[in-house]
Amino acid sequence: MKMNRNMHPIDQVLRVFLGIVLIYIGFFNGELISDALYRTLLGGFGVINLISGIMAVCPVYVMAGINTSRKVSHSQ
Repeated sequence: MKMNRNMHPIDQVLRVFLGIVLIYIGFFNGELISDALYRTLLGGFGVINLISGIMAVCPVYVMAGINTSRKVSHSQ
């Protein structure tokens, strides 16, 4: 199944940045969050955001029918 890009480049950059930060907090810096379950969930969410940002495809956007990559022109 081919997934079309559905993310704007700014959305991609923000997701990659957020993904890296969450992976660092979740998997590499245990001082901020002491609970291992929360750290694992946070790191996992970071991995999902990182992959989504790199691929420019958000599965939630696909399910909701959202596409931020294209400009909508209102011609009358």
